[in-house]
Amino acid sequence: MRESITPENAVTMLLTEVPAFAEDWKRGQAMSSESPELRYLVFGDFGFFINGLTNRIEETATRKSLAQSFALLNEMGQSSSLEVANLAQVGVFEVLSDSKASVRVARELLTGKALDLFERTVRNWRE
Repeated sequence: MRESITPENAVTMLLTEVPAFAEDWKRGQAMSSESPELRYLVFGDFGFFINGLTNRIEETATRKSLAQSFALLNEMGQSSSLEVANLAQVGVFEVLSDSKASVRVARELLTGKALDLFERTVRNWRE
């Protein structure tokens, strides 16, 4: 069993659990620490990465990356750490709320507390 997501290891877990995003993100970035500022930047980039995937959902590799991405976001939504859930909400869900395709995919792949948090974000973001 792997470790739980914490604010301190969230970026490392993201880059481990979603290899396609790690490859994409590392091309243009130099990761130096797990600082709070870096966490939100990385998860914001992750949201834009997912937005891009939702436009290519018919590709097998894309479906696999989306499944990995939303599995991690579901885990983050279930976290007892408010900061981990906030990373998902502010870093990713707010970005996804701007895309109809991403909202549709998120509603299909998110479950439980993560879906509830996403729906609250969509309502608040669009008001």
